[in-house]
Amino acid sequence: GDASDSDSDSDSDTASEPGSIWEEGKGWVMNLTITAKGAREGRSDISVSNETITLKYNASIPLNYGAPGVPGMAGPTWTHMPAAGLGSPEASAKPITYTAEWERQGILRVNMGCQGEASGNSTTTTITKGKTESKGSMTAMPTDLSISGALIISPDLDSYKFLIMVGSNKDGIEQITEKMEDHCDAKNNTTKNSTENRIVSLKQIELEDLPLPSSRTALTGTKTMSWPADFSPFQIDMEATVQWNITPF
Repeated sequence: GDASDSDSDSDSDTASEPGSIWEEGKGWVMNLTITAKGAREGRSDISVSNETITLKYNASIPLNYGAPGVPGMAGPTWTHMPAAGLGSPEASAKPITYTAEWERQGILRVNMGCQGEASGNSTTTTITKGKTESKGSMTAMPTDLSISGALIISPDLDSYKFLIMVGSNKDGIEQITEKMEDHCDAKNNTTKNSTENRIVSLKQIELEDLPLPSSRTALTGTKTMSWPADFSPFQIDMEATVQWNITPF
């Protein structure tokens, strides 16, 4: 009677207990914003140059493919797997977006005086603004992007790490304004406007040892870190603030 029902329920609960709440659900959406800034100065006997750069990335990708954890060896893992038939229909419907915006300002001051053959006293200011963006989904992958991403839970379900990489082969358009002010003769002042193309990709970011909450909820955080020159097409060391929001669905 009641006792046998109770035993049956207990056995059923044990048999159906999932390895982890982090294996449940239909996937995750990884949203990432990175703002990086850098500056440098150069000097010679006759000139001083200053350059500043601000760079902002936004990326949103679904993590559609889940792999269960192996007790004592590996925790649950969710990855971005753009293969047909993998993941839920809900994951396939999630948008994929990527944008990169950047602004560079360069100031070159040259002072050789206003007399003699080797003369010149001027300030040249160059401002460059650029942007690139791509959109798609799992069922309509942006052909100009190569994407990888993963959410990896630790075997003890105590922490997590994530990684994301977006490679772009789509040209961004830069608008460039160059103004030269001649301090010897204002009649020589010039302003030039031009455009150029530049590809800007989000290289791989990997953050680890992040504390895992006790319930399956959005994973969020902010971290400031160095952004080495080889992580960008601008060849200048920066400091970056990384913000992430990895949300289950």
